Amino acid sequence: MNITKHTDETGAREYILNNKNKVVALESLISCHINDKEYADAQTEIVKAIHISVHIEILLHTIFTNNIKNKLYNIADLELLISIQKQTKNLKEHLFTTKEYINPEMSNIYIETALIALQNADYSGYFEEMDKVVPAALQTPYQEHKGKFMAGNYPYNFYQQLEVFAREVDKALNQPTSNVINNNGNGNINVQGVDNNSNVTITVNPGLSQPKQDISHTSKTTILMLTANPAGTTKLNLDKEHSKIAEKLQSHHNKFSLIVKKAINKNEFKEYTEEVKPTILHFSGHGEKVTEDLRDLGIAETEEGIILQNEDKNGYDSLSSEMIDVLFEYFKDEKINLQLVVLNACYSETQAQVIAKYVPYVIGTTKAIADTCAIAFSTGLYFKLSTEVEIEQAFKSGRTAAVLEKANKADFVLFKNGQKLDI
Repeated sequence: MNITKHTDETGAREYILNNKNKVVALESLISCHINDKEYADAQTEIVKAIHISVHIEILLHTIFTNNIKNKLYNIADLELLISIQKQTKNLKEHLFTTKEYINPEMSNIYIETALIALQNADYSGYFEEMDKVVPAALQTPYQEHKGKFMAGNYPYNFYQQLEVFAREVDKALNQPTSNVINNNGNGNINVQGVDNNSNVTITVNPGLSQPKQDISHTSKTTILMLTANPAGTTKLNLDKEHSKIAEKLQSHHNKFSLIVKKAINKNEFKEYTEEVKPTILHFSGHGEKVTEDLRDLGIAETEEGIILQNEDKNGYDSLSSEMIDVLFEYFKDEKINLQLVVLNACYSETQAQVIAKYVPYVIGTTKAIADTCAIAFSTGLYFKLSTEVEIEQAFKSGRTAAVLEKANKADFVLFKNGQKLDI
């Protein structure tokens, strides 16, 4: 079940009240199924009720938090939030008390709930659920993930790491027989069995040292590079920038996938991003105030946006800040898990700030950037990202490389969680 995006508090409250009534009706139906010993049917209804309850809880958290910020909160919000939290907890506990009668594949409702929280960018909710089920054998990587979150220093592909980890835990908990869960080339770690308390026994192949468990990068991080250099605008060496990025990622091809789409228009910007669903979105081209050569094309000096191809690919079009706002709000609603957006275009700070409302990390520029500096920035950025450092450090690497090509330190800006960093 997908939760609907509500742009106003009234719509959110209406959704909550309507679906709260659905949960009440489902609870009555669940009781009937259990009384009739129809446990499989009871399980189906419990899962439905839990999903609705979790979604309501997420919306309530949003309303309550916003109300606190605006000092408009009331006791009704808090009471309803507590009620739904209790209701969700009771439903999950009830599911576990009846799991011996039902499909064992559905017994890890905590993991399912954790993934729902993750889809809604609720990392706290993810760890709250995973705390209850992660077996001892996987505690080391789990605590590493949790430590990054608590410190606020998690990497750009953190969402993917947590999703992969949750599925590994689910796989481990649902394997009653020996099963290889990891192999780093030094030996196999085998799951010998899983009991009702989620304990896992680990054995290592004789004569081999126990390898460090690493399931963080079993899926690749996808980088989508979009470029545009319309006719009549200053020629940019976008192919060189692409080749430099590819070169830095080449030795880490098992961890990164670079996809490049050239000469894009507005619709292609939207459609390629939807199709690829990248973790990193990189745009290279012209920005809003590159007007010396754009003025003749009709672009006003005060116009804000990035410059793309027009629909017929024979001229320019502008993706304004307002369009960008709507576009990235849409990407967030579509659960496109963007973690970093790079606007390697002149005067893109305004657009970066807009995107930062929807994406954890966004990079922009404060002035016109020479082509050599833009290429140097990308080269330095991806050189460091390929080593899986924090984005702040990768940003500094790119900025340093650009300064070595005679850019200024203040030419590049980084936004984190909507705030411009002073680094």
